[in-house]
Amino acid sequence: MLINDIQGIILSHLGFYGYLTVSQLKRLTGKSLGYLRQQLAILSQRKLIHSYHVEVTAKVRAENIYHLTEAGKAVLFENDKIFTDIRVPIGKPLVVQDYSHRKAYQSLCIELVELFRSKGILLTLFASYFDKTGNNRKDANLSSKTKIALSENSFFMPDGVMITTFENKRSLYLLELYNGRDTIRVLQQLSKHTLAISKGTPGKTFDINANPFVLSSFEYEGCKDAVIKKLQQNERFTPMKQFFFFASQQDVLKDCVNAWRNITGDPLEFQ
Repeated sequence: MLINDIQGIILSHLGFYGYLTVSQLKRLTGKSLGYLRQQLAILSQRKLIHSYHVEVTAKVRAENIYHLTEAGKAVLFENDKIFTDIRVPIGKPLVVQDYSHRKAYQSLCIELVELFRSKGILLTLFASYFDKTGNNRKDANLSSKTKIALSENSFFMPDGVMITTFENKRSLYLLELYNGRDTIRVLQQLSKHTLAISKGTPGKTFDINANPFVLSSFEYEGCKDAVIKKLQQNERFTPMKQFFFFASQQDVLKDCVNAWRNITGDPLEFQ
């Protein structure tokens, strides 16, 4: 099946990120919204992509969110646009239920990937909470690719996992995107990260001899500040502070390189 250059670029981005809105594709391609919508309509008509729409309120409709179909994946291969782990949803994707979180999370990933590329940092692994392995129909073992064990009977799933290589040094990043103002939920999730780091399970899970950097991005600056204040008062967290960095979603979109700080204000040095 023949596709033009921009259609190939759109399919490639969807294959890499999994889910994207038209505004996110604008960020990635530099094309106008009108032109992208035209190309997306063509790809939808040819059943190479699928989209979901969400009603935010009774009168306000959010951006459609797009993903590849199996036919779209096949076209990527036919046109030699081949890379590891082309993302096509397994089963029916639960896009509607977590639309706001998923959209903000994808924007976070875009900024990090573009940052790595700008610095010549190689991204060797990229997994998201909605990326699955296994199956439920035959083996009943469908599981998120970000799953990290805490014990024989417990585990947690960061929103994202990235492994990078730069000048022969590998780094592991665990990503969390927090919408809303529930600081207790954030602290509970971060406590799972500290437990995992103390056990060394993130490095073991993803076969890297390094502790992770945990990057937490917040919808609300006030929630981020409240979490940092709580952690500053927690003496047991102090030995872990060099692994945890925080930023607001707004600051990430504005300047991802300089957005991240730990609880004592030290910047994250990407390498």
